[in-house]
Amino acid sequence: QARYNPFAHSGDSLLNVDNLQMGKEMAEDAIGLAVHAVKEAVMKEDFMEDTREHLEELKSFSLVLPSSFDARDKWSRCSSVHQVTNQGACGSCWAMAATSVMSDRLCISTNFTRQEIISAQDLLSCCPSCGSCGGGGFLISAFKHWKERGLVTGGLYGSNEGCKPYQIDNKCGYPCAISYYEKSRTPKCERKCQPLYRKNYDEDLIKSSKAYWLRSRPFDDDSMDWRVVRYSSIQW
Repeated sequence: QARYNPFAHSGDSLLNVDNLQMGKEMAEDAIGLAVHAVKEAVMKEDFMEDTREHLEELKSFSLVLPSSFDARDKWSRCSSVHQVTNQGACGSCWAMAATSVMSDRLCISTNFTRQEIISAQDLLSCCPSCGSCGGGGFLISAFKHWKERGLVTGGLYGSNEGCKPYQIDNKCGYPCAISYYEKSRTPKCERKCQPLYRKNYDEDLIKSSKAYWLRSRPFDDDSMDWRVVRYSSIQW
């Protein structure tokens, strides 16, 4: 069962001054990352072209939203759609969300033939401009990284699945106590697979063909709902 876990912890005393200061510093770091990523992304011609192409594609479809919708029913053959992740004692919700979207899109776009889980560990550790255990920055950065450099496969903590499964344990409770969270460190980037995996890191890399960013219009949730029904999960 999925459970809400803001920034991987709520702490034992939310009104504690140290906790509030920590939250302020994390927010400032995240804003700094976001501003840098926005400037970098806007200057990327291929990023803007991907976005333009996707907007044109959206215009060509006509879709009436169903009264109810469950991605697990529509794309039931994709194992990633049914997976519930756990970030453990690390503020990697952004990486978990991004790689979940990537895994879903990979499966759906290949008509269920590619069932690999994209590694949150690889994204978390090898894309410092995307974010860290202290939280994420601008969301498009993760997808730009996937397109430009690629990501390897990797399952949840303890799964031993894929090249780089998640390595941060989830035994800290729901949510993690502040004592666990303060000790968490963003993993070092290691471009190698676990010893028993059948491929090396470079052989396992998977890249996206596009990376785009869309904004919903004010008071218009239907536009995002439409994209979920048409394309599956999104990172919002």
